[in-house]
Amino acid sequence: MKSDKGKNMSDLVVKSNRLNTAIQNLSLVEIRLIQIAIIDSRETQTGLTSDSPLVISAKRYAECFNVEIDTAYDVLLAAESTLFERRFSFVNKRDNQVKTRWVSQVEYIRGDGAIEIIL
Repeated sequence: MKSDKGKNMSDLVVKSNRLNTAIQNLSLVEIRLIQIAIIDSRETQTGLTSDSPLVISAKRYAECFNVEIDTAYDVLLAAESTLFERRFSFVNKRDNQVKTRWVSQVEYIRGDGAIEIIL
């Protein structure tokens, strides 16, 4: 499906209002990592599963967000220590409040300059 501007609609990442509300507690770097993870899982057709970690390299981050590679290494390392602690809650269809984390696992891969996350 094509939009009015000729972009392929299947390439879009669409966020619901609940997600927009929950994402406000994340830092810019953490939001960017979640976005790259979603896009990469879609492009590689691996999907988002609890047993398939997504690897995001400093090079990939630097290219996506036009930052220096040294900056990318630094922000990935910093995100590794904070992203796991980020949590949010929402009200489900049964009208119950559900508490959850953004990631179930995060690891900075030393020597590779990459972060591995499981959403």
